Amino acid sequence: MINIRIITNIDLMRIIGRWIHYIKLKFSIQSHFIGAIKDNFILRTKTLVGTENIKNIMSYKNFIENKKNYLNNIFPEISFNSQGKISSYTNCNDEYFILQNGVGFRDISYKSIMKLEGKDVLDFIHRISTNSIKNLQAGEKNNTLFLNDKGKIIDRTSFLSFGEYYFLIGSENHKEKLNRWIQRFIINEDIKISDLNSDFSIFEILGPQSESYLTMICGNEIDKLTENNFIAFNYDAVDFYLIKNVEANQIAKYWIISDSNNYESIINIFLKEKSVFDFGLVGIDAYEIFRVENQIAKAPNELSDEFNPHDLKLIHEVDFSKGCYIGQEIIARQDTYNKIQYTLSNILIDANGFELPIELIENNQLLCKISSVVNSPKHEKILGLALIRNSFLNGEKSFSFNYKDRKIVCSIL
Repeated sequence: MINIRIITNIDLMRIIGRWIHYIKLKFSIQSHFIGAIKDNFILRTKTLVGTENIKNIMSYKNFIENKKNYLNNIFPEISFNSQGKISSYTNCNDEYFILQNGVGFRDISYKSIMKLEGKDVLDFIHRISTNSIKNLQAGEKNNTLFLNDKGKIIDRTSFLSFGEYYFLIGSENHKEKLNRWIQRFIINEDIKISDLNSDFSIFEILGPQSESYLTMICGNEIDKLTENNFIAFNYDAVDFYLIKNVEANQIAKYWIISDSNNYESIINIFLKEKSVFDFGLVGIDAYEIFRVENQIAKAPNELSDEFNPHDLKLIHEVDFSKGCYIGQEIIARQDTYNKIQYTLSNILIDANGFELPIELIENNQLLCKISSVVNSPKHEKILGLALIRNSFLNGEKSFSFNYKDRKIVCSIL
């Protein structure tokens, strides 16, 4: 029997990426992997973290202002929202197309990033969060959830081990909440926590061409990247770490972490190396549409202390084989007896112009919370992301509610 393999567009882009990377190496263009040898990895880590704090060079406010000026020069059409975040670099439609078909590049430096030091860090975080942490070696990572004693979400995080210290990356809107929660349980443990948001920039790469594109820059080392490790690279004399996260729907996201002083250099490198790929920077407007269409929970809309990992399709970030953690009994009971209360769902809505969140409550019981709404190009309708109580509809696929003298009808996809 002859097996025929059809080369898809993704396969072709991956082949092109590897070929371009090979040509660069052949002609000695600087792009080398530095994470394979443990000693070099630790040395590079120390170099990055030891870089002079940007606060000693200029105030963080001035850094943000310089960042805006730099972006305005490159993207004349760039727009910012009321919170100072980038709404779009060019226009929402083009950026949405990139996320659906190419390589989207996002600035997510607003995420919380903390440095943890001390001999008790691994054991402590292992005890109070949902995933296995205590045996992580330098260069390894795990995504882990922090829950309250009722099993509800405090925050969703990525935990990175550098051997002598650790990074904890979480949601922007839960930064203070997470810090207070961790501090609450530190008694005599040897743990020191510091804020690194002004020291590091974080970027996210996603889209169907992402892996092929990164292969062009990082070479075959990209094949060694998993959800449970991270790799240090140096490209054109710029150091950065590369991390891979995979959502419940199998959408892969790659994070680039680098010193804040490298902010412009990182963007310049990735813009310069776009090659044959549909590459572009993406603002929050296009990403929000993509996020809602793909049921990716964010704080505070969905990630909140109203819901648990089962509800938000984050149960893959819970290790059921480890010992106790805060909220463990509730999560285990729900899993054993199938007592999951809510389902994260997409809904089509026949109207817009209402304020979020919309909560449908009966007898003091939350039946449905519509937490996010976008105008979806994919469905050509208003699309919402909602947490729907499993006992609410009894198998029905639609429901309605009154909002300011209007009847609004919702259909579950």
